[in-house]
Amino acid sequence: MFEIIEEQTELPGYLFRPNRLGPSPGLVFLHGSGGGSNNFWTDPNGPPRPTGKEAIVVRQAMAFARKGYATLALSYFDSPCSKNQIVSPPDELVRVDIKKITERALAHVRALEFVDERSVGVC
Repeated sequence: MFEIIEEQTELPGYLFRPNRLGPSPGLVFLHGSGGGSNNFWTDPNGPPRPTGKEAIVVRQAMAFARKGYATLALSYFDSPCSKNQIVSPPDELVRVDIKKITERALAHVRALEFVDERSVGVC
């Protein structure tokens, strides 16, 4: 089990890596309509959904980072945006270009100095 480090990313979402020397295999987490923040879809009769670092996909990314993977829990919509992001999430859940977003996320993760560019997958 590794101690993990949260890294800044130019993509909307959360990026974690194990605290060790040398490149790690990478994983990009894509997921359903939660988009990473889980605020896009709500059930008025249901309990509040966990958001931010408490969201299920972000917790999964952290768990994989503890096992030695560099992980990106991508928030491909309904996410706060900064001017530096290379992918801007759409404002609503309509015609989300998953292919384009996934290609950019994979290219970005492969280019990180702490990732083995030949060992990156999508979950």
